[in-house]
Amino acid sequence: GGYLMNVYCNDSSGNINNSESLSFSVDTTLIENCANLTLANTVYNQNANIENDTLTTDCIIISDENITFNGNGYFIKSEDNFTGVFSNSFNTTVKNCNISMGSDADVGAMGIEMGDNADNSSLINNIIIGEMDYGIKFGYLNNGPDYSLIQDNYINVSSINANDTYLGTPG
Repeated sequence: GGYLMNVYCNDSSGNINNSESLSFSVDTTLIENCANLTLANTVYNQNANIENDTLTTDCIIISDENITFNGNGYFIKSEDNFTGVFSNSFNTTVKNCNISMGSDADVGAMGIEMGDNADNSSLINNIIIGEMDYGIKFGYLNNGPDYSLIQDNYINVSSINANDTYLGTPG
């Protein structure tokens, strides 16, 4: 968002000086910590490695439609039992992520999870490695997201009951 800053200075004699106004903006689309991505029609870029072993929820949560999350080759890493990137929103793109979640076969730890409403979504060029249940999980209630693309991803997960990719189907 945009900000305007006015600077006033005074000395010990009581003289006041008014400097020029300075306007600046903060780019909220740069991601360097776990976050909830809420701006529709936005490209978010990860610009630092994220390592967090005190998670209380999924690390990156995509909460609106037409959002692209570009990991830019940085990693998302946690030993906790949560998901690296989660979306249940239409037309989500997750690309260029390096994700490692869970340890010692944590039940429920996942690299990328796409809910049933994440139709028209794309998972492109992601690396998912670790001791988790699922590298990529599509759909957890009904039939998963429709018309979606999974392309050029590398998945190597190891645990009891591990699944590289799970595509949900009804019944």
